[in-house]
Amino acid sequence: MRALGCLLVSVVLLPAAARGDEFATSPARPGYEAGGKVFSFARRAELQERGFMLEGTYAFEVFGAPQLADTVTTGGLFMVELDVDVGRLAHRRLGALRISTASTHGGSPTDELLDVHGASGNTAPAGNRLFEAWYEQPIGPVTVRGGILAVDQEFNYADPTTTLLGATFGITSQFSYNVGGPLYPVGTPGVSARYEEGKVLLQAAIYDGTQSNTRGIPTDVGPDTLVLGEATWDRDIGVGAWHHSERGNGVYA
Repeated sequence: MRALGCLLVSVVLLPAAARGDEFATSPARPGYEAGGKVFSFARRAELQERGFMLEGTYAFEVFGAPQLADTVTTGGLFMVELDVDVGRLAHRRLGALRISTASTHGGSPTDELLDVHGASGNTAPAGNRLFEAWYEQPIGPVTVRGGILAVDQEFNYADPTTTLLGATFGITSQFSYNVGGPLYPVGTPGVSARYEEGKVLLQAAIYDGTQSNTRGIPTDVGPDTLVLGEATWDRDIGVGAWHHSERGNGVYA
């Protein structure tokens, strides 16, 4: 196995204390919280109280692999995320809106190794893309989400799997390799629903199974569909299954 070294630097304008592994996962992963904020301004707390949350995170990586043709590889990911708590802003029975973008540059040893996981969770073709754009609405004990969605933000995700090397935001390579998408850095139109009671989480979703887009913005609805279902206990133990109209079926635990 070739030796691989990595240095990950997260650039923020407002430093703050953080756990040692805080930046060892991608800003695109669910629940990611940077130690500081790129977008920091006087009215930030006031806007957050009203229901607006604007986040900006930049992560820069340097990889050293002496035995590869590209001995040193650099890359970076800049994410901008807007979360609007419509329930707080307008009416308590309304839901939430989220829009996020991903801008990537450079590369990683994955370009030469062709590994399934990717040497880093930030690895993606260079470019500026819309990643997610959805609205979710609580209806009793169920929450329904619709818009441009990404599977890896809701399904097949477990906190213990989000280490830096071999990272896929927690989602397993079995799923990402066989189904292909919608995954970071591109989502597709879809609808999902979840029911949460204590530590029990039940989820189901249907997505456009064909990724037709320009810079992450859908240009067409393809002929294929992807359907998923999952049952999870305490977010880390669960079983699930998927059906892709072109690529077949799969199960995971």
